[in-house]
Amino acid sequence: MESNHLDYVLVERRIASGDRLEMVKPLKIQVDPEGSCSHNCIFCNYRNVGWDMDYKDESWASGNHEKVVPGKSGIPWEVMEDLIKSVQYLRVPEVEITGGGEPTIYPYIKKMLLGLGKIDTSISLVTNGSKLAPLIGDIPNNMDWIRVSLDAARSETHEKIHRAKGYDKILRTMTGIKQALPRTDMYVSFCIVPENAGEIVEATNKYKDFGFDGIKFNAVYTPEGDGALPPEAIPKIRADLEIAEAFADDQYRVKNSFWKIDKYDDNTEFDTCYFDRFMVAIGFNCRVFPCCIVKNRPGYEYGDLRNEPLEDMLERRMKTYRAATCPPCWSRDHNIKIGELLDNA
Repeated sequence: MESNHLDYVLVERRIASGDRLEMVKPLKIQVDPEGSCSHNCIFCNYRNVGWDMDYKDESWASGNHEKVVPGKSGIPWEVMEDLIKSVQYLRVPEVEITGGGEPTIYPYIKKMLLGLGKIDTSISLVTNGSKLAPLIGDIPNNMDWIRVSLDAARSETHEKIHRAKGYDKILRTMTGIKQALPRTDMYVSFCIVPENAGEIVEATNKYKDFGFDGIKFNAVYTPEGDGALPPEAIPKIRADLEIAEAFADDQYRVKNSFWKIDKYDDNTEFDTCYFDRFMVAIGFNCRVFPCCIVKNRPGYEYGDLRNEPLEDMLERRMKTYRAATCPPCWSRDHNIKIGELLDNA
């Protein structure tokens, strides 16, 4: 969901209306149902970049590249069932199923899709695509889009980055879903690292020819703020992204989010984050966080879904959360501008 300054101001006015549901409900919930993953990507924020995140007691959080997440690390079904009820109660417009781990290997993914498919919300799915094929018949009518993390234009590059085989099979699955479910947009995710930086234009053209609906380019979010890229590589990447953007048209979207790398080392110069009025992020450990940047980082959680319903902790968040201690993020300029707009309203 793309947002602008006016959206933020409208949300603030909605909060000021006094209606409890309007006050606490986010416009989007991002949920990681599963911590385990069928791939082991070299750039994975949740395993490889050395942050001290709170992943229960699993030692793999410290960044062992060859160690995948153990099984049985997802949200228990009874907690997920209550979360779906909260989504319905709060009338949340959008739920993004993502990771964390790989959501399609979540033991209860079919029940989750069935439950969300019965309520008035838009669903989206971010996946590596490896286990997507068995779910084709379970994708509900309110699945708005699916974005598959391919991160390459070639099979050998995909295997090197994901440290897993199956690129061609994933492409066949994506094509099959696009044909079977034309109402659901199919996107490609491309996280730029040194191993694939030379394939930006090639990937953009290739996936347009496949008939997909678009491609999204990202930079890796790292503690150092460098996107895990050598500085000398960035000018060529920016130039290639400009070429890639020229492939966009009414049927094919090219979303360039690489600009966020320029914000990774900015200081947080504001006390209130307005982004949490738009979304919350739920980790596979059942804890609820303000956003994906601080998801699973100790001390940033609103609460635990095993202990209380989502709506209760969201009401409390309005009084307790402050952004001054947050790591840098790309919403910095938005927040400063929105604060100015609200002060002058």
